[in-house]
Amino acid sequence: MKKKILFVMESLGIGGAEKSLVTLLSQLDYSKYDVDLFLFYPKGEFMDLISEEVNLLDVPEDFNSFILNPKESIKQLIKRGKFRLFIYKIIWVVNLYFNKFILNKEYIGWNIIKKSVKPVEKEYDVAIGFLEKKSIYFTVDKVKAKKKVGWIHIDYAKIEHNHKVDTHYFKFLNNIITVSEHCKDVLIDEFPQYKEKIEVIQNIISPKLINNMSNKEVKDINFIDDSIIICTVCRLTVQKGIDIAIECCEQLIKKGLKFKWIVVGDGSERSKLQKMINEKGLKDIFILIGSRSNPYPYMKMCDIYVQPSRWEGFGITVAEAKVLNKPIVASNIPEFVEQIEDEKTGMIYVDKQDMVNKMDYIIRNKNTRQILSSNLKNIDMNNNYELEKLEKLL
Repeated sequence: MKKKILFVMESLGIGGAEKSLVTLLSQLDYSKYDVDLFLFYPKGEFMDLISEEVNLLDVPEDFNSFILNPKESIKQLIKRGKFRLFIYKIIWVVNLYFNKFILNKEYIGWNIIKKSVKPVEKEYDVAIGFLEKKSIYFTVDKVKAKKKVGWIHIDYAKIEHNHKVDTHYFKFLNNIITVSEHCKDVLIDEFPQYKEKIEVIQNIISPKLINNMSNKEVKDINFIDDSIIICTVCRLTVQKGIDIAIECCEQLIKKGLKFKWIVVGDGSERSKLQKMINEKGLKDIFILIGSRSNPYPYMKMCDIYVQPSRWEGFGITVAEAKVLNKPIVASNIPEFVEQIEDEKTGMIYVDKQDMVNKMDYIIRNKNTRQILSSNLKNIDMNNNYELEKLEKLL
């Protein structure tokens, strides 16, 4: 008999965890598993990549109304006569604004949000909250399952979190999965009482899928000169360090180097970053092209791949650049050090000036780029052992 598996996720917008989930779902053996997927917001650029074998659960109407933006949510709840939920939403909004603007801290308010959704009717063998916070809270509170798993995709010490709330919810999980050894160490430091539950399953990638998708033609960029092309793929947030990349770009231009630097992705910092680019006179050199559901053709066309993140959980785009055999320059954070052997499969920089120096060197030295690419070709990027860990978990 097939095992019944549920994955819980907020949405499938562009992000490392979201990409990891759709890749994971494409790799499962559906002769063994019946798989359901519950999304708080069933939308996002990766929706079309969900495997046909996956059953997407409907979002309950009350929950759907409650989790909308405050104005639209209140409007719908009143229209539908859900006055009890309307009162809860007002309480949630007041708490949100108090925490955000007075206390200057994150507010989730799951203890209020959960009043808007009934438990999932079906019972599962394994239920997986595939993202930290709400996905895990939902899995614990609203799902009946023999085994419950929480997935942490980020360096827990680098994000806002409610330690007391997570301590409570982690108690009800059979396994706590994270995506790198560094993230595991951080979680053990934060939650030593749950040490035996915490294990690593790295983000699952599919070299075959990446290579196939990378062969699509790029039609929206046409560089007619012989410039070196640098590429970065990420959300435009403080975490990803694009401001650092812009400062590096400015210094490299002052050294007389010729190149184009394209950034694939979107996010809350876009307008601020574009202003910074314009002020430094880099608008024709450092180019924010927006998000793409398929970033791989842009990665394939580049000469150098750069990831300037301040912190990561795993750093899936670096793994993908390795699949495409691209010379990589990345920041000196534990997750990249785990993936890159410095000056053999990429270059790791320790600070802003070191980034400028190493970018200068790799742009000027085609032979170095070729050596790094050649070394990457000898690495087996099929992470079947991670799938084996998942199979064991299931």
